[in-house]
Amino acid sequence: MLPGTALQAGDTINPGLHVSPGVPADVTVSIRVFPLKGEQILEQTFEGQANAFGVFQPETPFLLEVPGEYIIDYEARYTDGDGRLWAGSLRSAGVIGQPGNRLVARGQRGTASGEIETAWFIAENAANLDTSETVVNAPYFSGDVAWITDSPSVGVLPRLRVQDTTGQYEAWLQDTHADYADADGTSLGRLEATDALPLTTFANSSASDNRVLYNPDVIASEGYAYYSYVTPGTAVRQFVLGDERGTIPLQWQLDEPLNQQVGAGANGLRTGDYVFMFGGAILKNEPVDLQEAAIYGALGVVVGENDDSGSRVLPPYYGSRAASGNSTLFTDGETAISSFFHPTGTRPGDVLEVGDHMTITGQVAPMLASDVAVQIVAPSGVVREFAAQANPVGYFYSPVNDFAVDEPGVWTVQITVQHTGRTSAGGILGDSPTGTVPGASGNIYNVYVVADADSRIDRPTALPADASIPAGFPFNFSFERPSGWAEVTPYLTLTLPGQIVQDEAISLQGATLAYQFNPTTLNQQFPFYEGNNGRVNGEASSDPLTLTFVFTGLNENSQPDIIARRVVIRHDRLISLD
Repeated sequence: MLPGTALQAGDTINPGLHVSPGVPADVTVSIRVFPLKGEQILEQTFEGQANAFGVFQPETPFLLEVPGEYIIDYEARYTDGDGRLWAGSLRSAGVIGQPGNRLVARGQRGTASGEIETAWFIAENAANLDTSETVVNAPYFSGDVAWITDSPSVGVLPRLRVQDTTGQYEAWLQDTHADYADADGTSLGRLEATDALPLTTFANSSASDNRVLYNPDVIASEGYAYYSYVTPGTAVRQFVLGDERGTIPLQWQLDEPLNQQVGAGANGLRTGDYVFMFGGAILKNEPVDLQEAAIYGALGVVVGENDDSGSRVLPPYYGSRAASGNSTLFTDGETAISSFFHPTGTRPGDVLEVGDHMTITGQVAPMLASDVAVQIVAPSGVVREFAAQANPVGYFYSPVNDFAVDEPGVWTVQITVQHTGRTSAGGILGDSPTGTVPGASGNIYNVYVVADADSRIDRPTALPADASIPAGFPFNFSFERPSGWAEVTPYLTLTLPGQIVQDEAISLQGATLAYQFNPTTLNQQFPFYEGNNGRVNGEASSDPLTLTFVFTGLNENSQPDIIARRVVIRHDRLISLD
């Protein structure tokens, strides 16, 4: 799942992962849950080996039974034929909420400058506001959407507050810390009036300084928040914060290099990029017997400077200053996207081996408890169908529907999402928009299942295992059809993080599968892809691409067969290990 996903008691963690480049790495996934009420820490470790194409999916998921906090540590190690160690690791941390909370997690109304103070707004409508430098607060309502104009100084300030639906925490604050003021000077009375109570630590008396309290004996109320703002391929902001009155700059802007992560982009986030903004609030207040964990999720979408409405925060399915029927989040080529599903389990173009588990896991956007319908068709035509609902911030996983794939060939996965419940603005007027995986034709994407680890396309001499390539120039791929095979059909799946570019059967040119990857053409289709920029170097300079090449047909024994090869392009580096 995405790092820092906001979860709820009763959800199930999918402990699988994808290794890039796709290799049979040794994998360790360690999950720790810290229960809200201080019970014993819950721990489980999953160990194994990814398949030959880099997919690791344990048979047993991890059920979350209690609210609290979680940490997941991922590690993958692989030694190649030349004795080189390839290794990767990741830490994910977040909050596990609970149904029936007294507290509701909220963002912050308006803009970071304070010039706009409403939950919903269009910045260009504000008088005397420099929209080229507008930093919006994280949307107040969970599930809402922040559209951010593609300009270097524009961005988002992560902020998380709580609304007290019973008034007990609010009354305690007024009785004991009436002189409290927020980081920007906002008084406690104003915070109470706007249902945006602070998450910080308070002493058991009206101490003059509540910021540094190392003595647990004097703590009456402890509050802090988790933030994990991530794209499908990078981390934008991730931290745990107990008080905003420090000197650390928390806001993110579109031109940030994102610590030179692989795929960060030479110019940071660009038009068409989107950010999942997960949050979680922990509050423990002994005087009012309050121990709660609340979760939050909102979507950030980068829009072009020619977007008529500019930077704005609005409810889902209300995308612009136009009529409420305009529900567009962004456009995928000529297609307007109102909602979508980002798969994190079995993904477009994945190569599984017979016996591997297929699992449909992912994130719904807008980040709401939407309905997800799935249809999976095996090569023989056997159909599996199921439907379930995402959690309150759009995390979807229905582990009872996982299964081991038992047929080699091309499988198809059809995913459709639709929100039929309420949003921050109430019910949806008319028919609710539907969505799917971005770039999926007819809501369908391909998954390839091979017999075993040896079912791979031989790497031709012209295809390096790991080499630098000229950035910004086309690269030609050429694979010879398998010797002795008949009725051969080649397939290609090309993906960017969070986006299917191409996913289809293609034609042979004589006895050859020939394909030219052209970064300039790709950038014209997807402006956020910066691979056509040959003036910059390094794997951080543009989104990584994954190409899956496949041959199906009747082998030399006249039996149906399938072989595959995966290639990763990281701007000016190409990797295709055996």
